[in-house]
Amino acid sequence: MDQDSLRAIQRHHDLKAFLRYEHASELPTPNPKIRNLPDGAIQVLVGEFKATVSSMHLVEDKVVRLTDYWRKAHQPERF
Repeated sequence: MDQDSLRAIQRHHDLKAFLRYEHASELPTPNPKIRNLPDGAIQVLVGEFKATVSSMHLVEDKVVRLTDYWRKAHQPERF
């Protein structure tokens, strides 16, 4: 396997670990939903938070950001 593939796998595992993290008293974080739109854009949803990106390489960062928005809205005592 080349270095880019290994880095992509590691980023995927890091993202999954980030999304699984939950404190016992917190609401579970909703799973992100990723949809391809007819115009080629990609829609990313986390709970009620939605964003559109132009390329798959931007999805991971957008999931992290939307998850952070969701946590701040639903678990304000942590922030």
